[in-house]
Amino acid sequence: MGYDHEGKRRPAQQKTVHPPKDLTKKQTENWLSEQATLFVMECKEDKPQEKPDMTFAEYTEYWLREIAPLKLARSALVRDKQDIDRILPALSRQRL
Repeated sequence: MGYDHEGKRRPAQQKTVHPPKDLTKKQTENWLSEQATLFVMECKEDKPQEKPDMTFAEYTEYWLREIAPLKLARSALVRDKQDIDRILPALSRQRL
């Protein structure tokens, strides 16, 4: 499920389904595949918005402080900081 806005790993989600009894083996496989796809789509749509009033500037500050050092190499972090400094004046007040 990825990570939340605090950098903590989201808990895994699961769902138990039972296919209809009157399906053939191939139909059961197809039905289960379809249910798995639907479940993945539900999980992606079910992500809560932790801070809906956060601005782009607030998020980039948080991202640079908490997330980026754990995920990026130093050289990539330096380049990202340069890019952010360049675009922040135009987008800093935009709400996410």
